[in-house]
Amino acid sequence: MTVKLDGLSLRELEELIGAARGRLSSATKDHIDNTRSKIQAILADAGLTLEQVFQKNQKKSGRSTGPVPPKFANPADPTQTWSGRGKRPLWFSAALASGATESSLLIGGAADSKAAAPQKAATKKAIKK
Repeated sequence: MTVKLDGLSLRELEELIGAARGRLSSATKDHIDNTRSKIQAILADAGLTLEQVFQKNQKKSGRSTGPVPPKFANPADPTQTWSGRGKRPLWFSAALASGATESSLLIGGAADSKAAAPQKAATKKAIKK
């Protein structure tokens, strides 16, 4: 089907576009209804339900997506914390620039920093090689 658009006025073009949008909407609904009917017929023939065929996987993924507890705290304002993920906060960068170390900003003090420091150093060495 070819429609000559060159000779149509602005109003005629707008009417044509409106009619085409309406037809597109109804054709889409018809297509969805037909497909749904075919799927229901296939399921009925097989004696199955949609839930049986498309079960959600009950196994949880190994990765949690919840909030992460804070790992670092601002010594000047302990209410400012950071989990160590994402972009470094300004207070963290400023503390490092003023001579503080990451281990000194850890929440929980020196006990945690002894365990974390060798691991970070090993990672840095491995990356440099």
